[in-house]
Amino acid sequence: MTVRRHKSGQFAVAIGVLGFAALGIGVPIFVGGSDRLELHSWSLVAAPRDRYALTEPVSLQGVPGLVFERGILSLSESYASRVLTGEAVSALVSSGSARLVLDGATLVVDRRHMSPSDVEGADAAPLAAALAELNFDTLSVRRSTLVVKSTDGRADIVGEINAEITAKRKTALAAKGSITVRGHKLSLDATLGAAGEKRAAGGPRVHPIKFALRGPMLEVSFDGCLAPTEPAVLQCQGEATVRNLRDTARWLGLGWPMGPGLADFKIKGPVEWGHQGISFQRATMQMDGNEAQGALSISLVGDRPNVTGTLALQTLDLSRYVKAWRSDATRSLIEDVIGPGPFALPLVRHVDADLRISANRVRTGSNDFGQSAATLSVKGGKLLADIAEIALDDARGTGQIIVDTNGAVPRYVIRGKFSDVDVSRLVPDTSGSVNLQGRGELVADISAVGEETGALLRTLSGKISVSMPSGGRVGLDLKGLLAAAQKQPVSGWTQARRGATTVDSLHGRLVLSEGVVYTESFSAALGDAMLIATGGGSLRSGVVDLRLSMASGRPAHERPVQTGWPAADAIVLKGPWHEPSIRVETPPSVEVPAQPKAAE
Repeated sequence: MTVRRHKSGQFAVAIGVLGFAALGIGVPIFVGGSDRLELHSWSLVAAPRDRYALTEPVSLQGVPGLVFERGILSLSESYASRVLTGEAVSALVSSGSARLVLDGATLVVDRRHMSPSDVEGADAAPLAAALAELNFDTLSVRRSTLVVKSTDGRADIVGEINAEITAKRKTALAAKGSITVRGHKLSLDATLGAAGEKRAAGGPRVHPIKFALRGPMLEVSFDGCLAPTEPAVLQCQGEATVRNLRDTARWLGLGWPMGPGLADFKIKGPVEWGHQGISFQRATMQMDGNEAQGALSISLVGDRPNVTGTLALQTLDLSRYVKAWRSDATRSLIEDVIGPGPFALPLVRHVDADLRISANRVRTGSNDFGQSAATLSVKGGKLLADIAEIALDDARGTGQIIVDTNGAVPRYVIRGKFSDVDVSRLVPDTSGSVNLQGRGELVADISAVGEETGALLRTLSGKISVSMPSGGRVGLDLKGLLAAAQKQPVSGWTQARRGATTVDSLHGRLVLSEGVVYTESFSAALGDAMLIATGGGSLRSGVVDLRLSMASGRPAHERPVQTGWPAADAIVLKGPWHEPSIRVETPPSVEVPAQPKAAE
């Protein structure tokens, strides 16, 4: 038989069948209807009277999918001090009080054939017959290998099993021991009871089962019943705890990257475990301090785990993820989200998912969002997040996030719309140079490529529009800045920050191309004047080249005698945004023709 080293999907299956594998040949007494269980397709090579070598695959009548491919079956060493004749051995084995040992065996759990076998065979030798009929006191399984065959015929080595199995008056089996997987030893404690009542008309009799597996990285326990159908179905109350999902995934050979979060995962609730995977219904889940209620299913079919579910949370706290990305000086939502880097979702390459998540509150560092709901779909290395609802203060938003990891570097697309949003929460203010206050509407459709913020800024492209129809305030004294710059060029924002400017309305459309942003149109009504911005700047270097033109906001015949704003003066800003060079340009006077009088 050709086997491969354990893969993560098969380990999950192995956990489910581990009770049976460790219980080993004890299962047949409870599954199947014959009075005597017999070995078939066996070859037993005689050595001493109390020792047999299994040299060919052996299955037991009534055992669902369990096969012994090799191993040494013998009496326990506790009889070594006694000289046993053939007659004495036969009497000991027949009495059902023998202590047996199965050493160096290969236990194969074949998930393709999980219904009881009715194949008939010749009578086996005494030790083998006692083994098949559970006619023993204890069975020690030593230094044996567990192999799981999946429904597609793939065979994976899970680990080494050492367990002590006890048959309790042929009504229950108990097993205690350990299984070593990739260098980590996990303790095993399992009990399988005799078949009880049928759960459905015409269905098989189910077996009560308790199972616990505990190790340094995970703990799993089940308490329920097994239906030996084809495929077998386990229904129970289940509970699982994983210290760190990333560490556990790497232990199991998945190669998940390091990163923040995905720790202290716990799940508890009703479970159904079949050939497609495991499904928790009405479960309680915890991870990274967040608690959710809902349903979660994990499918083991395919190259990647497939996670589906519907989760509801009171509070979804993402602070620990944001903290790993953001700088201490950050005070804006934009940098809360992307931070200084890295900004990548490598797990998209390792799992498929279809999740619906809702929360009454979402926290991201210094920002608190209100009721939010989103659908996350991950397939073939591509993530699509449809945000149906997100609340920020009194604002409401919708959007879509796409992450495609199939290229050399990830590609991100963000589309969204916020209505009645506090604009100051969206504008970066790390330098304290500009503070824009007011409520308005934000619409964005942008994309970028890269794994860190620097790369994202270099490739950022798309469009952003901002509208503040009800106006607001700019944390700059534009009139004072204009007056100072008219006298001589100004360096930095020091003089301008001594006051503020009221904005009656603001409308702007920005275009981004490869990390450079420039105005498609940008105007702000400042009383009787109109501020029009042209130019742009580099998001990579922070260098700007902007021209703020001042003009009257009314037709010439309606202009007041003095507005306080020179009609055609322009403020020119060049250099680094945090400390630009500011000067005023005044074009030659242009005489505005008088408006014709209305006909009398």
